[in-house]
Amino acid sequence: MKFSPTVLFTTMLLLAPGVSLADNSVSVSCSGNGSAVASSAGSYASVNCSGQSAAMPRGVPVTKKFKLQNYSTLSVSGTYNLIAKLGSENSVTITGDSNYLAKNEPTVRDAGLQISGPGNGESSYDIVVLATSLEKVRLSGAGNAEVTGYFPSGLSLKVSGAGNTKLDVATEQSIHIQRSGAGTISGAGSAASLQLEASGAGAVNLRNLKVKNASIEISGAVSLSICASQSATGTITGASSAKVYCEPAERAISTKGSSSVRYR
Repeated sequence: MKFSPTVLFTTMLLLAPGVSLADNSVSVSCSGNGSAVASSAGSYASVNCSGQSAAMPRGVPVTKKFKLQNYSTLSVSGTYNLIAKLGSENSVTITGDSNYLAKNEPTVRDAGLQISGPGNGESSYDIVVLATSLEKVRLSGAGNAEVTGYFPSGLSLKVSGAGNTKLDVATEQSIHIQRSGAGTISGAGSAASLQLEASGAGAVNLRNLKVKNASIEISGAVSLSICASQSATGTITGASSAKVYCEPAERAISTKGSSSVRYR
């Protein structure tokens, strides 16, 4: 069924000429050569098609648990609240909009778990990830994340976009953190060494993450604090600042531009 110009939904209830209401949106298209523009606010998502608008209720909040095959890499994108931790099983529990979740379930490919959350302006996912082994975490979009546990093989964390990331981790190996965009990273725990690359704006507070050796490459406008007991090396450029705690014997962090470093 089509209206000209209007919107075609898989399931619809006609309210008035040119306007329709979808109980569950599956596909949206305009008749003729019109183009559909989708947006969302409050309890409804809406579509404007060649000057005509249609509104559809969001789905209901649901919680689904997925038991999955082994994975060692976790990638999450979109808008989300994430808790990732080591446990006795490989599973994902997601709470979110039923319409979106029905079309975007987590997948595992080549030992990598991928989860796509809703985009900006939509309700976020609440995600709990359990893994028997986890070595890499990749986060993008606008999300909040907590990563906790003992990582025997070390941990690699890559964060892009905006949001807040909290670490409470321990390893006898290295922790490698790459951060770009805006947002904050805070950390507690311990590791043999820290390799940190940060750009953009925001804060990286790793004062409570105790390491022996730290290597940093910082650019942009980043506020950094770290704890290194033996060595602190690297470069800071732009308008960034760093505070180095735990009195390392080797202090070899160079600065360029208006950047600064202080040892406490």
